Amino acid sequence: MKEKFGPCIEKKCAVCCNPVKVESFFPEDEIPVNEKGEKIWEYQGILASEKTPDGIKLKAYKCKNFDEETGLCKNYKNRPMICRETTCIDEKSKESTDKQYKKFIKNKFILIKEK
Repeated sequence: MKEKFGPCIEKKCAVCCNPVKVESFFPEDEIPVNEKGEKIWEYQGILASEKTPDGIKLKAYKCKNFDEETGLCKNYKNRPMICRETTCIDEKSKESTDKQYKKFIKNKFILIKEK
């Protein structure tokens, strides 16, 4: 797949990776690894949307490449393909990038089950 546009750097936004959120059925063997073959995501628990806590559940991971101080990826240029394919922007949407971004960051999650 091709890399998708996301306003991560320009908006200094890390909502996708703080924590990383993936479908509950995401296979453990697809967790990205670094150049040493070590997994860069550490399982944190299960998340639910604050608005609909009984709805879809997501797995949460802490990314070892996430910089807590800056809120950015420490290795953005070499981030894994799954990160490059993730975006809060729908290229086919008629809404502006800014409007889509604002809607996306408003969706808050709560940790409902820890490790």
